[in-house]
Amino acid sequence: MAEVCIMTTVHRRYDTRVFSKEARSLAKVHSVTLLTADGLPEETVDGVRIRSVVDEKPRSRVERMTRTALAMYRAALAQRADIYHFHDPELLPVGVRLRRRGKTVIYDVHESISDTVTDRDYLPMPLLKALAFASGRADLAMSKKMSAIVAVTPFLTKRYADLGCKAVLVCNFPDLADFPPPSETAEREKCMVCSGARVDYSRGIVEMIECAQRTGLPLHLFGKMHDAMYREIENRDKKGLVRVYGLVSQEEVLKALYSSLIGMVVEYPTGNAVNAYCVKTFEYMASGIAVVSSDIPLWRELVEETGCGLCVEPTDIDAVADAVGYLAGHPEEARRMGMNGRRWAESKYNWASEEKKLLALYRELIG
Repeated sequence: MAEVCIMTTVHRRYDTRVFSKEARSLAKVHSVTLLTADGLPEETVDGVRIRSVVDEKPRSRVERMTRTALAMYRAALAQRADIYHFHDPELLPVGVRLRRRGKTVIYDVHESISDTVTDRDYLPMPLLKALAFASGRADLAMSKKMSAIVAVTPFLTKRYADLGCKAVLVCNFPDLADFPPPSETAEREKCMVCSGARVDYSRGIVEMIECAQRTGLPLHLFGKMHDAMYREIENRDKKGLVRVYGLVSQEEVLKALYSSLIGMVVEYPTGNAVNAYCVKTFEYMASGIAVVSSDIPLWRELVEETGCGLCVEPTDIDAVADAVGYLAGHPEEARRMGMNGRRWAESKYNWASEEKKLLALYRELIG
């Protein structure tokens, strides 16, 4: 049994990948401590010791990347762990410092940092592009110093492997322990649901709102939204069909998924979306819900392989509305697509297969 120290300053302590999947899987074999920066009390959950390295959550990105990062480094060093495993690009300097002390360090790459920066809207685009270029170069330079890279997509795995890194693909497939088998006969509401960490323009919020107006189907939105998104709903939702839930528990999200007919994943083909799977799609499949997906080559390949739904041009409101209207008008076909997705989730696209790869990497690094 090895001592494992997992680190994050960005994610919530119960984050699905960080805690629910990786930390809990590792705790089956190793002693695991999860260091966070949320200011919450220490606790042990499912064999994982969780401790915040600060008394209060950082108030800004700058504080998080400076004072909080230093606190994380000191707390991590005090753990004297056999393996350190961090999940945030801003902790790369911490990883480098740990490597200089001879520690074994894994960098868990969730997305392309350069694409993530250009997806944001907090700076003018020319500045975002410059920042994306600089952050991307720094990410790759420091990543080469890590003991191993765990990447969430084939594209990212190849990118780091081409740098000479030891890169292992561990996809973000759902843990079926959290997704019980859906009923093939239970009635589902003729509505759309969109779940995720964030809802904004690039996630297709305008198209989904307009789709609701055209089809008359309710739209249930889960995830964090900025004020501009609420204004879009206020201005466009003339029929009062949009329901906003915000960030809620996994149980509430699952309740909506298991009772709805159509899962929406109509993100624009920009940034990370082009080269990465969308986790929502796999969660919809595990829930047995038909998918309306953006027609992005990687996503289309998945939808066609599994027969779990329909692909549309995400910026074409007519196409989105036609697909949703078709599924609403043919509920048995929608149900068949949903159960196709579930069968593929059980046979291939699930966390159990990814857990094996993660544990194998740890065995190799421990020696």
